[in-house]
Amino acid sequence: MKQVLKCIVPLAASLLLLSAGALAKEKWASDWEKKGWVRLSAEEVKKTMLDATLSPDGKGYQVYVASDGTMIFKSFLGWKDKGNGKITKDGLFCRTWVNIRSGKTLCTSMWKKGDTYMSVKKNGQVYRTLVIARGNPEKI
Repeated sequence: MKQVLKCIVPLAASLLLLSAGALAKEKWASDWEKKGWVRLSAEEVKKTMLDATLSPDGKGYQVYVASDGTMIFKSFLGWKDKGNGKITKDGLFCRTWVNIRSGKTLCTSMWKKGDTYMSVKKNGQVYRTLVIARGNPEKI
């Protein structure tokens, strides 16, 4: 019995540490939660971001994300770009454009408070606040 316990106790401790790490949040996440923001799960990001038009507050452009993840960027001055978006298992929304950021991928977590959405970089910095409309009402 002592030998069994010698094996089980370290194993249980290891599993506990692993599960705690899996549930651990970024240090900055609780700050956003205290302000009433809720992080979206991967499924919620899919429902919110796909087949939707994103309008970043005060940035002068819109993005349509099709249901297959293809994206079209259109500035209010008429400049356009194309790209692809994907959603990771842990709920990050990753986008890669042909021209924007020289084709480098950017992944952000997505947060919601009321009717406003927020895209947050891995370091906790807000990338954009967004208003999201279903479909492509602007025919981008």
